[in-house]
Amino acid sequence: MDRKLSVVANVRYQSSKGGGGGRSLKGLLRYFQYRDDRDGHIKQEQGLERWVDKGLGRNFQSVAASCDALKSEHVQAFLFVINPNPDLIRFVPDERREVFVKDLTEQTVEAFFEARGVNDIEYSYAYHNRVTDDDEAPGRDNPHTHVVLPGTYDSFADGERLPLYMNRSKRENHIEMLHSIAQQKIDLLLQREVGLDWEQRYDAWELAQDMQNQQPAIVAVTEPLVDIPKGDPDVAAKWDRWFGLWQEPKKPKEPNIDFF
Repeated sequence: MDRKLSVVANVRYQSSKGGGGGRSLKGLLRYFQYRDDRDGHIKQEQGLERWVDKGLGRNFQSVAASCDALKSEHVQAFLFVINPNPDLIRFVPDERREVFVKDLTEQTVEAFFEARGVNDIEYSYAYHNRVTDDDEAPGRDNPHTHVVLPGTYDSFADGERLPLYMNRSKRENHIEMLHSIAQQKIDLLLQREVGLDWEQRYDAWELAQDMQNQQPAIVAVTEPLVDIPKGDPDVAAKWDRWFGLWQEPKKPKEPNIDFF
């Protein structure tokens, strides 16, 4: 398979300017905690923990408060989405899928910042599990995570917190770096969960789909991250900009990724 289609790793940020950044962020974090999509409310109960706390908080209130305390002049928070290809997830045993996606998330985030020389950055993430609703192959398991990071990081060398940034230039492209690391990590995890021949198994399955003229589209996270259900009083403004949406260059006879 085309390894670039094995996983989607996207980045966006919430501006801290204008006075509404913190309130808008808090509304979005609540959305992550209580919903897998815009229609389904998830009741919180003991044993169903939506957030994994890596230093930023274990619920939407504490994550929002940490981001507000650690924001930079321009950035309230960064948000990563880590979404494996649903057609690869089908090869992972059902009972291992949550562990698989959480391991992919943590290994990708930590390797990404290690490669940049940023150590021990705080983050938290929410695990979502929904099914695809595309016309070609609806109902596929589509687990993914939403990772939240502050606008600054603790620089040991400088003895203070510095603004966190995401470059997307020819000289330094952090978006490409993140996506490349995610590809490396999902390959290793598929070897662990499926076997060293996971790619051959996928190619055989894809060939069978082609022969039946039922090749499904590859769909990543389809939940509308900025389309919060109406009536939420804490959502004063939508996330005001994208930052570095990764896109696969168009190629003939290849499925497109519907990012959001």
